[in-house]
Amino acid sequence: MNRNRKRRADTGPVIPPNTCPACSGLGTGHRYGYARVSTDDQDVKAQRMTLEAAGCCKIFTDEGVSGKLASRPGWDVLRGLLAEHDMLVTTKVDRLGRKVKIIYSITEHLEKIGANLTVLSLGSGAIDTSDPFGKMLFTIIAVFAEFEGDIIVDRITDTLDAARDSGNMRKSRGGRPPLGFRWDGKSPDWELDEKTGDYLRRAAARVLAGEAVAAVHADLGPIANPTTGKTVTAKMLRTALLSPASAGMITDGDGEFVRDANIGGPLDKATYVLLKAEVFQPRTRGGPVDAEGRYPLGPVLVCGKCGNQLNGELHRQRKRGGGYTGVTFDMYSCNNPHPATGHDRPCRGTFIRAAEVHELVKAALAEWGTTPAARRAAEQTPAPDAREAELVARILKHQGWLSELYADRELMGEDEFAEQAERYRGLLQTERAELKALKRTQQQADEPLDLSDWDKLPTAAAKVTAVRTALVSPLVVQPGKGYPKIDPAERVEITLRTRR
Repeated sequence: MNRNRKRRADTGPVIPPNTCPACSGLGTGHRYGYARVSTDDQDVKAQRMTLEAAGCCKIFTDEGVSGKLASRPGWDVLRGLLAEHDMLVTTKVDRLGRKVKIIYSITEHLEKIGANLTVLSLGSGAIDTSDPFGKMLFTIIAVFAEFEGDIIVDRITDTLDAARDSGNMRKSRGGRPPLGFRWDGKSPDWELDEKTGDYLRRAAARVLAGEAVAAVHADLGPIANPTTGKTVTAKMLRTALLSPASAGMITDGDGEFVRDANIGGPLDKATYVLLKAEVFQPRTRGGPVDAEGRYPLGPVLVCGKCGNQLNGELHRQRKRGGGYTGVTFDMYSCNNPHPATGHDRPCRGTFIRAAEVHELVKAALAEWGTTPAARRAAEQTPAPDAREAELVARILKHQGWLSELYADRELMGEDEFAEQAERYRGLLQTERAELKALKRTQQQADEPLDLSDWDKLPTAAAKVTAVRTALVSPLVVQPGKGYPKIDPAERVEITLRTRR
């Protein structure tokens, strides 16, 4: 159902009280009709004809409006016109609403102003809601109307579940085909569109390489959406890159992965997972993203005083008498909060030069490379395609676990929740870093990644993966200001993993 549809209401001209010729002989009030349909595909013509035959002098309609809404354009106008001795006429009770609470509020309003109600599907139809028996009868009918609405929702849900289980992308999503797909109007499912699919793949590769979506969109040039014929905008490109359908993934109403679509998608699942996690991750406090890879080890460095994750920053050297010397150097510092890990207030007591940490890690990785553990790690590394599929499956599984954990948060103790959430985030961070390194390595078609050679690791994610594989992580940095007089080897705790 299209949530963005425009609600249509037919209210017509206002009829002055006691001057309606159609109401002659029916007392001093008017006989107003009300008709409603829930979707734009339905028509109120049949209801209107029935109400006209019942002698209604004016008919108010709402088209494409759910009966679960208390406020509707046509009904709101009619409600304001109803007065004493007027008669409200409708074909069925569920046209007034699909909730007992809504229908009951209507009867109370009619009783308050002295108006009457006629439901044509009840034969003679007159219901005196001021009478206890009439009120009870009307309430029972309203309950059945709500029950019928719930049954309809259940049927729709069952139909969607069956479509998702069958792998049919069109029936699972509904609506128009997204960018990268097309439909001939006859086939049971959509088809991949070669032109826009190639456009999405080229855009995704450049976005993963660090380019902004707007810049990529401008550089690739205009392209038309085969479904609408409209030119694809930067916003539409971003939406497509973020859509699970682009990776051929069918999801349920909560966004949880159900199964792979029969027709696949223009992007592979690994690319989608990296776009979702690495590029379009919601920004939090903590300063600009390190796009140049100058501080790759931030995720595996923690403060020895407060346990907060260290962040990279450009440090300006101060003069003794005040001001700055003009000398700058890269530092890892405990300056930024990380609420996700429970560190809202950094101690700001740990600073260490980035170059010194990198040299220590470089030497440790080289030493680890001579151990049997390194050889076993190389032998146990699966083929790239198999490893990529394994990482994608694990990331999707752990994302599901994390979502379920947040859903059950109120049922758990805060300490237990924080501990499990931190564990799942750590797993996801490790797996995403490895997947990103693997994808970058495959794109560059380099020789197999040697985790023991710091200088040959192509990306910051690959360096993080190497540290987590070869060294006991996180690396704890003892407090201090990081001046040259302090030996960095005494401040950074580095332990090789000799067993694997």
